[in-house]
Amino acid sequence: MHRERNDNMNKTTTKIVACIAVVVIAGALILIPSLNKSKPRPLESADATPSETNSNTIGIANDKVTTPAEDTNHPSTSGENNTDTTMTTIYKDSYKTVVLFNQDQIEALTGQVLDAASIKVVQEMLQQEDTWTAQNFSASEANLIANAASQESNKLQSILTQITQYKVTDLKLVIVHNEHHSSAHFAADNREMSNQNNSIKGTNTEELTTSIANFLEFELEVDYAQGQYEVDYKNYHGMIQAEIEDERSKTTTKIQGATALKQLEKVLIKLEIEKDTPKQDAISRTLTAFQLADNYKEFELKIHFPDGDKLTFKSNK
Repeated sequence: MHRERNDNMNKTTTKIVACIAVVVIAGALILIPSLNKSKPRPLESADATPSETNSNTIGIANDKVTTPAEDTNHPSTSGENNTDTTMTTIYKDSYKTVVLFNQDQIEALTGQVLDAASIKVVQEMLQQEDTWTAQNFSASEANLIANAASQESNKLQSILTQITQYKVTDLKLVIVHNEHHSSAHFAADNREMSNQNNSIKGTNTEELTTSIANFLEFELEVDYAQGQYEVDYKNYHGMIQAEIEDERSKTTTKIQGATALKQLEKVLIKLEIEKDTPKQDAISRTLTAFQLADNYKEFELKIHFPDGDKLTFKSNK
């Protein structure tokens, strides 16, 4: 009786153990695949090339990625001086270009050492169109500059001499180019002085940009029986005063600032008066330039040139 009961218990235990084993095995079969799916992938090598990595990390369908070095179409920032070995561009727009040449840049431009003995040779180089086309100036601009160097030879010689004597730092070239006329002029410039923040008092003084390179100051007063005509132009290293006053009719006309400067630019950049210009020629050229009659009672003209020289012309009738 006892044996039969033990046999029954053993059978029951065996069944329970078998069931547990089945459950454990089934659970393992379910768990193992899920563990394989959640297993982390190894990190890609830092030395892998783009072709070895997922293409989605660098673009779609091999689209080219442009780097900053490949983008060459950015214009230069407005207002920045553009300097190379032969010149420094301080202003450029569709109307005019202003460049400076220090002694080293003049030597690089002409291929000549600039000293007292070589000034004539340097001048001759500046009068050649090839000198300017070599610096990427157009043929028409090169012709304009070379002609200006020839026409302003006395002024150019004086400026080059002052550069060798360290009285001025730069040779300035102003090129005016618009639909109405084109011109080129040379002048002296002192870069240290022009960079100073000069404080000039006066209601007519403005921070303007001008193409008038011939004169630092130009004061004209012409008295007639019916009134007076006056011009006042001053350039204090970029601080410009411009005024025109005409009292020859019943109604006085007076213009100042940018409006006056615009009118004076048309006249003064064409007015050829040098330090050696005879008095009567200077008076005649001035009257013609400003379209003034020669039946004046009193004429007075004061000029201050960029190289420091000053002239005064007076005449009474």
